[in-house]
Amino acid sequence: MSRIIQKVYLPSIVVFLVLSIASNTWAVSSNNLDNLTASTIDQQRASFVAAEQALQRGAITKFKQLTSQLQDYPLYPYLRYEYLRTRLHKQPAEQINAFIDTYHDSPLSTRLHFRWIKKLAQRGRWKEVEQHYRPGSNVTLACYYRRALLKKGDQNAAFDGLQQLWLVGYSQPRACDPLFTAWHDAGYIDDSLAWQRIQLAMSKRKLTLTRYLTRFLSKKERSWASKWIEVHRKPSHVLSTKRFANAHPMRNTIIVHGLKRMARTNPLKAANAWQTKISARYPFSDDEIASIERAIGMTMALRNKPEALSWLAALEAKPSDQSLREWRVRTALNQQNWDAALAWLYQLNDDEQQMARWQYWRARTLEALGQQVEAETIYSTLAMSRGYYGFLSADKLARPYRFEHAALLQNAELAIDVEQRPGILRARELFRLNRAVEARREWFHTTQHMSEEQLHQAGQLAHRWGWHDRAILTIARTKHRDDLDVRFPLAHQNKIILKANENNVDAALAFALIRQESAFTSDARSSAGAMGLMQLMPRTAKQLTPGTGIRIKNRMQLIDIDTNLKLGMKHLGKVMKRFNNNPVLALAAYNAGEARVKRWIPGNKRVEADLWAETIPFKETRNYIQNIMVFTPIYEQHLGRSLTPLVQRMMPIGTAPAVITQKNDSDKTAASSVEIPSPASEKSAADTGGNEHKTQPHKKNDINGIKMMQHSDTITLSNSERERI
Repeated sequence: MSRIIQKVYLPSIVVFLVLSIASNTWAVSSNNLDNLTASTIDQQRASFVAAEQALQRGAITKFKQLTSQLQDYPLYPYLRYEYLRTRLHKQPAEQINAFIDTYHDSPLSTRLHFRWIKKLAQRGRWKEVEQHYRPGSNVTLACYYRRALLKKGDQNAAFDGLQQLWLVGYSQPRACDPLFTAWHDAGYIDDSLAWQRIQLAMSKRKLTLTRYLTRFLSKKERSWASKWIEVHRKPSHVLSTKRFANAHPMRNTIIVHGLKRMARTNPLKAANAWQTKISARYPFSDDEIASIERAIGMTMALRNKPEALSWLAALEAKPSDQSLREWRVRTALNQQNWDAALAWLYQLNDDEQQMARWQYWRARTLEALGQQVEAETIYSTLAMSRGYYGFLSADKLARPYRFEHAALLQNAELAIDVEQRPGILRARELFRLNRAVEARREWFHTTQHMSEEQLHQAGQLAHRWGWHDRAILTIARTKHRDDLDVRFPLAHQNKIILKANENNVDAALAFALIRQESAFTSDARSSAGAMGLMQLMPRTAKQLTPGTGIRIKNRMQLIDIDTNLKLGMKHLGKVMKRFNNNPVLALAAYNAGEARVKRWIPGNKRVEADLWAETIPFKETRNYIQNIMVFTPIYEQHLGRSLTPLVQRMMPIGTAPAVITQKNDSDKTAASSVEIPSPASEKSAADTGGNEHKTQPHKKNDINGIKMMQHSDTITLSNSERERI
């Protein structure tokens, strides 16, 4: 009887006690458990690494001996995976399928399946490909499977639904090429279907793909594909009457493409070509006309051309064209045509008008028009929330910022459940072994279908581990954005403060920039090639090495935290100095490049920094500056420093107009200063009647003489619709 109690009841009592204690003192229990198992885990990690090395050396007996001792270690599947991966051609299908089924909760399962099917296909074992293929999202495997059906003679099944794989604007995997060739040879790809894909490819500027696709056209059609490629490279070819003398279904499409390309580099030239030559030469549809004129107008707006506002005003904004509506407002703001700006603000749809961005600019416009009470009412509402426009509004009213910190709630029982999931255990071990890529794969695979509450616990778990990038990005997938400790950690605090001070960089700004650039992902790599915490380009990093004692031989050196911070902070310090310690300009240059920013700076006028930042042509750069401007005071608070208002960081931008001192005819000893306005400012003053509009009631239904629909003056800003950071 005592043995039964010992074997059955005591374990149950122990489990009950453990769960009860955990529910009240989860953090302490977790730490105690960590201490109790630390030596065992350390030993298992060492054995795991030794087993990997044994397999790499081909010491299979040693490998199997070590592996047999690690079956309860979270990373045991990785040893099994490596063993099977290196012996796919030798292992029976039963073992491979068993692994795929057993570890379906790990990315290892799909990786092994991919390698296996690919290996079978490459060896021409098509019957086994058909037998063991499992449907999924991988296009390579889908094409192998269809080719297996084709080898079996089941053409209908092989080609069924193939059009979905065909009609994309990018290159499909090479495994699909034989399948598409067979589809074409069977008569399924006609000129119409080939042209559809060429259009998709050209819309994404994929010239290599377009050249490949021309083989699927009939010979008489290929010359038109060649014309399209030529026009893409040299848009001025659209002006040639000889080249486009003959009618063709693709002629207008090619000409439209060329005009849009021309507009990208020279919108005024494109506008002239369109208005004086091309528009009357060919029978364009209404959609084609609208597409061309929109491209010209939008590019004029992005290039800050004086003609932009009239072009945009003439366009008909479709309900889905949010970008056009917003750039009408930005263009009017850029020209400081406040009447037009207010009218265009009222032309935004209801949801857009509720956005904090456009609420703020409505207030700024009303303020410029002398409607101070209305403006302050909007500022007061915006200042109640955390965010770029909320902080700017608070500055307008000289009020303190509202940070609205609210810690995530802890659920002890759910936290234990999340932490004990096999995928989370594997992710943690991989993180401890500094295998960041595999750790992130396991984390994402395990958390991708979690509920909001589970993600809250997972994010807090990653935060406790010091895995800050996963904590930040996991919480970002939820609606809870108010735990500022989790979302804005002081990772690498001593190192960042030290390097910031050495380069005369505000430490809070440095933290904010790193938070925006990489979310503290030390091995982050962008599609453009930027590396590490501060997202340094390898070429830039090499230019920064003199005097640092660092020699860059391999770009992977830039994911080293110390190297990245040393060079990155030096770069930020230099950029700040080049732009006279103006944070807005320096941040813009850090993101978009110094040459671009210098082109964006107005040469003969000074503008407020908020207006300049709002009208930057790159959406990414606009958001970049705005985010860092919000993150910086949050980090000032974390660092225990006094807050610097945004209004002090966002200094006016541009060069003051030239001043000429000349003598007065009536009094030779008196002098007056005369400002020489730029052509753009002359046009703006003419359009708005100089400064007189500031004392007149605003008009919300008139833009350059065009009647507009009226919207309600009262706009309610709800919490759910605010732009929150």
